[in-house]
Amino acid sequence: MNNTFYPLVSIITVCYNSAKTIEQTILSVVHQTYSNIEYIIIDGGSTDGTLDIIEKYSDRIAYFITEPDNGIYDAMNKGVRAANGEMIGIINSDDWYELSAIEKIVDIYSKNRMVDVIHGGIRMYDNEKYLTTYCPKIKQLNLCMIPHPACFVTKAAYTKYGNYNLKYKIAADYELMARIYSSNGSFVFCNKILANLRMGGTSDLHKTQGGKESEEIKGLYKLNYQISLQKHLKIKLKMILKI
Repeated sequence: MNNTFYPLVSIITVCYNSAKTIEQTILSVVHQTYSNIEYIIIDGGSTDGTLDIIEKYSDRIAYFITEPDNGIYDAMNKGVRAANGEMIGIINSDDWYELSAIEKIVDIYSKNRMVDVIHGGIRMYDNEKYLTTYCPKIKQLNLCMIPHPACFVTKAAYTKYGNYNLKYKIAADYELMARIYSSNGSFVFCNKILANLRMGGTSDLHKTQGGKESEEIKGLYKLNYQISLQKHLKIKLKMILKI
């Protein structure tokens, strides 16, 4: 990594009653190999011991608030508004970063200063059991969302394109990526595993609504079918066979 380039990176964790998993999330941020990090935690009013865990790491947290919100994307927007970093990553309270994830992102950003989004791959788990590795590229956006825990968006991009649209309760992250992509925003793919995702989050629990929102978003932004469904399935099968 270019040692003369040391931008502030804001990492946001949104949480609500996450005592079972949030400590792993926090540790994955505070133990990063890159240290110029502004850590922001937005809590929705937890009552299960989450706040006690957050308090343990208060000296490593730049901004913290606990109050009711209007859903996960409202909480994310609060975090984005509070962020001061040039790059912003969002890691939810049941997911966790690879320990050199942010160093890898900054290295790419140092060579692509006009980029809007840098994104990479994730590993997926179900009840602590490894399931698969997921690394779609932006040209597959017509078929699937690039993994949000492995997305890093510049502060400038949020200013230019806007924050999460609260109309969408399940797929606002997909809508934001579609909005940036359809506006000819710049995406750079990092061919590395950056984060780990536990199944069972909001999108898994509300798949029907998420599917409806996603189809509306595809139509709204007229996403081009640059990769066919058949090719997409072949890519997914190839990834699975490599595991």
